[in-house]
Amino acid sequence: MRAGAFGTVWMVLVCGSVFHVGAEGVGPFGRPNLLANPGFEVSECADHGGSWGWFADGKVKAGGWTGGGHAGLSKRGGTTWRPDIEGEWTAFVQMQDADDASSFIEQTVTVAESGNHKLSFLYATRYDYHPSAGEVGVSVSDGTKRVELPRIAFATHDHAFRRAVYDLALEAGTRYTIRIYGVAGRPEDRTLLIDRFALERAPAGTKAAEPLDALDRVRGNGAPTLHVTDLFRPHGDPDDHWDLAVQFALAKHGAIDLRGVLIDYPRRQGEESQPDVAAVAQLNWITGLAVPTGVGQPKKTGLPLRSGLVLLKKTLEEAREPVTIHVIGACSDVAEAGTLWPELFRTKVKGIYLNAGNADDSGEMEWNVKLDPKPYARIFGLPCPIYWLPCFHQPGKRGRNGSYWVFRQDRAFAYARPETLNYFVGVLGKRPATEWLKMIEGPVDPLACMAFGRENRNMWCTAGFLHAAGLAVQCDGTLVRLGGDTGKAVCRFIPIEVTCTEEGRTAWKPSVKETGRFIIDIVDESAYDEAMTRAITTLIQGL
Repeated sequence: MRAGAFGTVWMVLVCGSVFHVGAEGVGPFGRPNLLANPGFEVSECADHGGSWGWFADGKVKAGGWTGGGHAGLSKRGGTTWRPDIEGEWTAFVQMQDADDASSFIEQTVTVAESGNHKLSFLYATRYDYHPSAGEVGVSVSDGTKRVELPRIAFATHDHAFRRAVYDLALEAGTRYTIRIYGVAGRPEDRTLLIDRFALERAPAGTKAAEPLDALDRVRGNGAPTLHVTDLFRPHGDPDDHWDLAVQFALAKHGAIDLRGVLIDYPRRQGEESQPDVAAVAQLNWITGLAVPTGVGQPKKTGLPLRSGLVLLKKTLEEAREPVTIHVIGACSDVAEAGTLWPELFRTKVKGIYLNAGNADDSGEMEWNVKLDPKPYARIFGLPCPIYWLPCFHQPGKRGRNGSYWVFRQDRAFAYARPETLNYFVGVLGKRPATEWLKMIEGPVDPLACMAFGRENRNMWCTAGFLHAAGLAVQCDGTLVRLGGDTGKAVCRFIPIEVTCTEEGRTAWKPSVKETGRFIIDIVDESAYDEAMTRAITTLIQGL
């Protein structure tokens, strides 16, 4: 994004528990803080016995800061009852009804040096007894142009302070106004505490073209993509619904062009589970997309082609550029299509991301392979590149070449919009698909969000989705473009030679030459889970 004096503007959101800011005048990253009064020292406070006041009516004044509407300052130990506020005072932005978007706090600053700067602040909800979810906007203006940065979403029980970090390319001598403001939405009283602002010059050598701002810099015409999944309701494993949400988030921002979702025929899930076409409809509604859905072939031979294979064939035939196929469930439909139309796969498939198997195949078979080993083996022989993401290195163990990772769901729930929260609560709560629209348009259930948020979610496919979209994840969770500075990437794909028997047993070794076959390689196993967690929170925030 180019915007006058801003240069390129981007954002990286870092989330976690409480972060401590350094001494006055120094920001959290150890460099001089360019903003005035980061601890909100007040010169006047004439409300509630001097414990808090509004900016709007002049009852509170803080050097360097202005504000309006239902925004002001609260004193630690006063009406805030929050012992974890870092200074004596904290700012708050409050939205008191659905149409109230008048609250804001802001500061104007001129930077001395052009280049990359970091804007950061702590944030947490104030109240525990208002069942609400909301968001605040963040913007930077140079007087002629205003750049909207990704919003901060919050829910009732988000009490642990997290840090938002925005990387901004600013120019010397230009006056910038940094504003945090309320966003109209739900009718309940919603208040977000904001503490310890900092604007710092980034360390020398920071590259302004590297980090991605919650997908703002991956907008454009993304690669055409087919998503093949064992997506059922009731779910077999709700990781499939998380995976679908990630793909829709990438599609919404133009990182991929999601041409279709092919759902396995439910021959292995039991009679009570059906292809969850409603989940696709929900994400189409949330994102404004219109992604078609097909269902795979029954196992009986001699049947006419059903919608799944029709969708796959039609997508490849009509594609003007090669299509990426993600297989995160059974392999039978893609293997069958490759047998029926090998020339389409040779000329129209950019690559297949195969999420199945174990890298070390000497033990028990992985679930997807065990279901139908012959189609799994046939995938490795298709005339197109194969990017293999074994679920584990050894059965149940990630190791160097297993894609498995785990995160606690409330890490991402904290940044999800209400409709997205309802999508996940409906899936996890196994609500019937017939209520798919009512489900996402209704009020958010904060107790359900809190209960499901405490659950850990096992994941396998995220690295492949990002790689196919032209992205890599740094060890700190930052998204960067492939082909740029990916020296700190937490994982990569390396070329291999691989064979697979009809029984689904693989044998492979690294290759020094290009083979068209690749395997995921976890560069830093200790950082992998946290890096992927931070990446997925960025994606879900953009959904």
